[in-house]
Amino acid sequence: MSYWYYNYNYRKARRPKKTSTTPVQRKKFGQTFWGQHWLNSLKGIDYSNRLPRGSAYANNGSVLSHEISGNKISAKVQGSMPKPYNVTVEVPVFTQSEKEKLTGILTSNPAWLAGLLNRQLPQELLAEAQKYNIKIFPSAWSDFKMNCSCPDWAVPCKHLAAVIYILSSEIDLNPMLVLNLHELDILAELKKKKIDVSKDIQEELPSLSSGVKFQKKNLLPEADKSRQSAVGSPQSAVHTQEINFSDLDYSHLPETGASLLNLLSEETPFYHKNAKNELLSFFNSVKRDIKRVHSDISDLKAEHLRTCIDARIYIPRKEIRPHIKLVFENEIKNYDLGELSAWMLKIDLPDTLNWCYPMKTMYEMINFSSRLISSGNTIPQLVTHNNTARFIWFPLIQNQTVKQILDKFNMAFPSHALLFEGEKPEETGFPEITNSGLICALFITSFIRVMNEDEHKKGKSDVLLSAFSGFDSELLSDSSVANAMQLWLKKLHVAKSRFTPVLQVEDKYPEFRVSLLIDDKERTDTPPVIFKNFSEDKRYQDEKMGVLKNLMLLGNHFKQLSELVNNTKKKYLSYSTNEFTTLLFGMLPVMKLLGVEVLLPKNMAKVTAPKLSLMIKNKSGEKPRSFLDLYEMLGFDWQIAVGDMLMDKEEFFKLLGNFTGLVKLKDRFVMLSPEELEKLKKQLSNPPHPDHNDTVRALLSEDYDGAPLGIDPKLTKLIKQWTGPGKESLPEELNATLRPYQVRGYEWLYKNSKLGIGSILADDMGLGKTLQAIAFMLKLKQNGELQKKKALVIAPTTLLTNWAREIDKFTGSLSHFIYHGQKRNSDEFSGYDVILTSYGMLRSDLASMTVRSWNRSGKLRLLLSCGGLKVISQLFPIFPIKLKTM
Repeated sequence: MSYWYYNYNYRKARRPKKTSTTPVQRKKFGQTFWGQHWLNSLKGIDYSNRLPRGSAYANNGSVLSHEISGNKISAKVQGSMPKPYNVTVEVPVFTQSEKEKLTGILTSNPAWLAGLLNRQLPQELLAEAQKYNIKIFPSAWSDFKMNCSCPDWAVPCKHLAAVIYILSSEIDLNPMLVLNLHELDILAELKKKKIDVSKDIQEELPSLSSGVKFQKKNLLPEADKSRQSAVGSPQSAVHTQEINFSDLDYSHLPETGASLLNLLSEETPFYHKNAKNELLSFFNSVKRDIKRVHSDISDLKAEHLRTCIDARIYIPRKEIRPHIKLVFENEIKNYDLGELSAWMLKIDLPDTLNWCYPMKTMYEMINFSSRLISSGNTIPQLVTHNNTARFIWFPLIQNQTVKQILDKFNMAFPSHALLFEGEKPEETGFPEITNSGLICALFITSFIRVMNEDEHKKGKSDVLLSAFSGFDSELLSDSSVANAMQLWLKKLHVAKSRFTPVLQVEDKYPEFRVSLLIDDKERTDTPPVIFKNFSEDKRYQDEKMGVLKNLMLLGNHFKQLSELVNNTKKKYLSYSTNEFTTLLFGMLPVMKLLGVEVLLPKNMAKVTAPKLSLMIKNKSGEKPRSFLDLYEMLGFDWQIAVGDMLMDKEEFFKLLGNFTGLVKLKDRFVMLSPEELEKLKKQLSNPPHPDHNDTVRALLSEDYDGAPLGIDPKLTKLIKQWTGPGKESLPEELNATLRPYQVRGYEWLYKNSKLGIGSILADDMGLGKTLQAIAFMLKLKQNGELQKKKALVIAPTTLLTNWAREIDKFTGSLSHFIYHGQKRNSDEFSGYDVILTSYGMLRSDLASMTVRSWNRSGKLRLLLSCGGLKVISQLFPIFPIKLKTM
């Protein structure tokens, strides 16, 4: 079966003619395991540097055309002659016995078969074939039958080498080609065995207009002077529920997108560089540039939008470049969605208060979309529209915060907020169910397109980045390349599939079991079923192979999944403690990131390291009057915190024994390395002694350095009495009537003062913070607490006289002194209750103020105003006395 044939055709030599073709994108050949093995036959053969020239010919467009028919490759290659050379390469055909043997190997291994459908021919297949002396790849050029019409004497000539390089690129994109070249139609052979996978071999790209209902009616908005419905003709488009957008919180959007993109493979058969690194770099630049995105729309101003009565997003049939239609009383204006969004991003919220509800909803979606970009909560997906493949950037629904916000937008948008152009002018389509995720994706992609518009117009954008910017790209014009890109990204979108995998963990300590279940999202009333039952259920036979394909994509990160796929009798994977530790902290988080649900036992939901913590008791048994008194009466007992449970240190080490790693203690799991254990022992041998501030903080928060705090129940009751609401009479000489919330603020200030702890009173301007503070200081004087311990008010210079006037207005007996100016004299402090000074004066006279004798007795009452906290925080490190903020 190994043979070769070379036909030498003599031609008269001519001067080489330069070709007009220039390389658009340099390719790497043999980027996959299978493509590389195809090129192995070139090893050791190099006549007059023909192999590098063959690679150059393959790259510069000299291979004008090539066609594969059965086991024969025909090509035309432009050489030095005006007329292209004819090149043919024939590959030996498998015998029927060899075909049956290879088919049997694949059908006996469902994981390999699913990988085959993912264009991932398993490497192990090569070794299996070699056991039966089946040559999948040529071992030398003699295994080919070749013919080139060029006059070159060498075998292979550079034209033949160029065709082989081109074939390696094709195999990179579709490894099944190596079987087809031997005339093994694996799909037909499988069908003989009643295994039909024809519908699963080609990746089906989701359609942008999926779920869209088209009507022979123009549903585009109409200008309506009477503003009857503000949404055009169909009454069903009226908003059913208005959302209070002030309730939406975008501050808790942890970045997830970059972590997902990091799971992509680096080498790809469709791109000559590291596609993952290029995409991550693009992703980060988009995150950064969204803050600077800008667009000028000369005919529109923020105040014009007050007269807008409706807004719709409209997608033309022939392109994915949505418009937004704004309906005014007498006209409709069309704007590019990206340009209008970039322009509206600069509008301040107060300017939108008088807008109609549809415009407010669009404005809020614009801000949400920009926040998703800046926080990295968006991911690309390949979709089709009008039979054209394009990239759309979708919000990351794996993030529960993102999903919850989108659910609210589903209630805010009517289905008619998004319209599609139909095949005929009078037809318009709209989603039967509001899809805020798609609307959000259109805004995100429009932003990205605007950011990269200039680069694209100048032709500076790389073909890959141009595609990811939402533009037409030559990469996507090739269906095999589009298919490979879809497979490259597909595992990032497993969570969107109807059938999603679920991993269930069972605690059989010291053994752990992991089972594979399948959840059918369309049957919400049915719990996930174990994979064995799913694979045997006849209702799912048509979907089984699609599920296997997704599982094998995940199998790149969780290799042992194939064991459950290949052997349905095996109900679970078994792990030792050490093996499961790697799985728990390594693989399972990756699975969750990819959208796989992971079911953990309750005692494993939060595995933490044990920490040093405290049990605090009142050792004297007396009732303290304040936190200052309490500190002197407390006793500290050091214990070990295991999650939210406290354990005596002797008991902890007895249960722990000599184990480290993942350890089960009293039905709780802890993770403890030898280094952490040694550190814990050192802390217990010489425990820290918390000071007054640390103790107060721990008692109020019931937390010590991130670990739960143990508090004696009697002490807990006492603290609740102190910290709970309490009534306190207002000072008798106060010349004002306080509102209820001001009374509560005054009572809170005074109670904290009696407890020896400080307070920060923060509220909007004009709500009486100054009056509450004056009432509090007056109460201190009434109780005789300002005789030796003066109150210090620090405020901006311009507000010092205002403070003096307010004190005089609301009190008759609270004396005050303004310490300011060149003739200031601190000797006059003792004759006043309140000292008023500025931040600058405090900085300048810090040394003299801190050595005053009246300060040595204890505490200085300190009141901050208008940003004083920032100033005092700068002074604290050098302040020799403790200032108590009130």
